[in-house]
Amino acid sequence: MGTCPCAFYSYATQKLLVYKNMKMPSKKLLSMAPAILISSLAFSADQDIESRLQALEKVNISGSFRSNFTVKDYDDGQKDRSGDANFNVFTLGVDTESNGLRFSGQYRWYNYMDTIHHMYVAAKLDEESEIQVGVMKVPFGILPYESNNYWFGIPYYLGFNDDYDSGIKYLTQSGNLDIQMGFYMSSEFAASNANRYSIDVLNSSGSGTSTGKVESNEETNQFNLRLAYQLENGELGLSTQYGQLYNSTTEKDGDHWAVALHHLGKYGPIKTQLEYIHYEFNPENPDGVDDDTIVVGAFADKYEVAAKGDIAVVNLSYDVPVSMGAVSNLRFYNDYSHLVKDNSSFKDSQINTLGVAVTAGSLYVNMDFIMAKNGIYGGGGSDSYSQGVTANDWNTRFNINAGYYF
Repeated sequence: MGTCPCAFYSYATQKLLVYKNMKMPSKKLLSMAPAILISSLAFSADQDIESRLQALEKVNISGSFRSNFTVKDYDDGQKDRSGDANFNVFTLGVDTESNGLRFSGQYRWYNYMDTIHHMYVAAKLDEESEIQVGVMKVPFGILPYESNNYWFGIPYYLGFNDDYDSGIKYLTQSGNLDIQMGFYMSSEFAASNANRYSIDVLNSSGSGTSTGKVESNEETNQFNLRLAYQLENGELGLSTQYGQLYNSTTEKDGDHWAVALHHLGKYGPIKTQLEYIHYEFNPENPDGVDDDTIVVGAFADKYEVAAKGDIAVVNLSYDVPVSMGAVSNLRFYNDYSHLVKDNSSFKDSQINTLGVAVTAGSLYVNMDFIMAKNGIYGGGGSDSYSQGVTANDWNTRFNINAGYYF
């Protein structure tokens, strides 16, 4: 933005006062006013252009494009075609800093939707502390990702990993203790909009839904606190989350809460991720609407999940540095997550992913063999994370996802 004209006026007035104090004749003073004003405007314009150029020098443009090849044992048509190869996503990000403020934003284009990923402004309070305002990552559980594979595990599909909401977050470091606190007024879009990246509670109206449940809940006024203590060989952490669930039909507020314990281990080339999550959604639904499930969604889809449950995560990886042309590292991993639902009539959900990640310069490739039981997008039905009775079987999916980052 350009400098406000009142700034030009103030600067010119100061110049006139200087000349007035010199007791110059009034007519001469008035005759010089236009020149003084023009010089002031030029000076301010030069400053504005210079500040813009300095800001542009700090702009960092980043992005990626990824493609996907998959073979599913639960899709007969795809097996007949020997798999499918498709464009996956194109991302474009902007990061810059000016006058003590840092900006970060990213937008994503998928082959079926486009959406914001994050967008916030940050200010450093001191060398150890920062505050962020906008759409940013919710501090909960394992960061930055509870996963080694590209498609993540069960916590993500219930909204407890890599989640982004609209609010304010405070981050600070005190010795070995990392502290993150956040208040989120809402998710990043209206609760009827499923065209989003991260999983949130949504109402079931509108297009893009795999559930027949009629529900009108949305997240609001959510508080998060995450504490992580740095160990010699990893990290030990505790996360808590509490927020309201506003129901637009009953016009009443329910609530939701979750707690997570996690441990990250680093033992040379071996890395471990261990996590336990307990969560509850307690909506104030109208009479006749089941409280044992709740509608969530993202990626242009909505589905039901168990309103209460426990999630366990056990991930193991092993890094092998190599020198094979452009290939510099191979990461072998096995990621496992398990959801036990509070309703004893609901079937458990499990995902196990055995794979390898290949790093070759700016090219990253994940080759995954995914086995899922009651996993949505893994052969399970739309009730995979709720009742789990539509397809209570193990299904497999071989997946290769390749992305180039710039």
